[in-house]
Amino acid sequence: MSEIKVDKVSKCDGSQGVLMDYLIHGTNKAWSNIDAGSGITVRDSFNTSGVIEHGDGQYSYNFTHVFRSSDYVLAGMPSLEVTNGATTSIHYGATPPTAASVRLINTNTNNGLTDHRYATMSVMGELV
Repeated sequence: MSEIKVDKVSKCDGSQGVLMDYLIHGTNKAWSNIDAGSGITVRDSFNTSGVIEHGDGQYSYNFTHVFRSSDYVLAGMPSLEVTNGATTSIHYGATPPTAASVRLINTNTNNGLTDHRYATMSVMGELV
């Protein structure tokens, strides 16, 4: 396997650049945008090899390239659904994250599990 070693990536004219530490540690390493309104349809994703539905509002996202550990930062947001109340937080649920996957749940204002037409997640951390 070939390897390129650099400390900074810059535009050809040198006007803008970014240090490699920001690229390695400070960018999204996986994300997904799904429609879970009726089954699971992946609209778009990066470094996500699949999404598994475990029931209403419960999904596992598998990563194509695994993380160094499960100590990554996770963010998610479901859409506002008028039929089931305002959206609340997405969180891990009962299954802790691993380096290879994460399980999220979507809840409504009554803390009931619910599917959303738009459910997104992104993960920031260091890949292996």
